[in-house]
Amino acid sequence: MLHDLGDLDAAHAAFARALGILEAALGPDHPHVGNICWSLGALLHEQGDLAGASVQLARAHAIFQTAFGSEHPSTRAVARRLADARGDNGRD
Repeated sequence: MLHDLGDLDAAHAAFARALGILEAALGPDHPHVGNICWSLGALLHEQGDLAGASVQLARAHAIFQTAFGSEHPSTRAVARRLADARGDNGRD
């Protein structure tokens, strides 16, 4: 919601808080943690932090790969977003 309102800094803070809460409650490899990593990675990508985006998206991908397998729609979607972030990393 904060993202949709254009408050990207507040959205980043909210995702970071949610990540900490979910990691503590569910463990670091739970798919809900992966969802937050995916959202945080997408936000960082939008903000131009390509290195940070790649870290979060790679983590989400690893979680989804383990939980759902490589052909699951979420795994494939985050893999595409990760490829975009990594491709952007190599651009001038």
